[in-house]
Order: sequence, then structure tokens, then C-alpha cells
Amino acid sequence: MIYTVGKTSIYEKSLDSNPKLDKLKGGSVWKTINDVEKYLEESNAKGYSIYGIEADWNKDTYKEDHGFFRSLNRDARIIRL
Repeated sequence: MIYTVGKTSIYEKSLDSNPKLDKLKGGSVWKTINDVEKYLEESNAKGYSIYGIEADWNKDTYKEDHGFFRSLNRDARIIRL
């Protein structure tokens, strides 16, 4: 499992209506929860939550130039933590 962030109000409403919701190809993901927490803290983001993604860091993501996170190379299931 890898991780993503989402606007809590939007993700929770979407997951309530569709528990099998996918993060789309190209979506931002992090390897660990600690990486996401650090990103949220440094960006001073409010109203966001961390969600699991059913994907493999090495097989299902590709690097971005900035290096803070990677992007999905396929759609993947979002999991409430």
C-alpha cells in the first residue's frame, strides 16, 4: 500500500457514495504515511486527509521532477485509513 492526500470533505462524500473509488492515473502518491504527513505539514495544508492506495511504489508509480511524490501510472483503489 502507498498513500495519497485528498480534500477530506470531497473524498469522504465520494467514498460514502462509491466505496470502490479509484485514484486516477497521474494522481500524486507517497511511499509512506510519514512522507505524506511531512508534505502536509510543510505545505500548511488544512482540510486534507491521508488515504491508502492499493498500488505498489516500484511498479505502479513514476518519478516527478520535484521529487516530493510520485504519480500513479494506472488507476488504483482508494482505501480509508
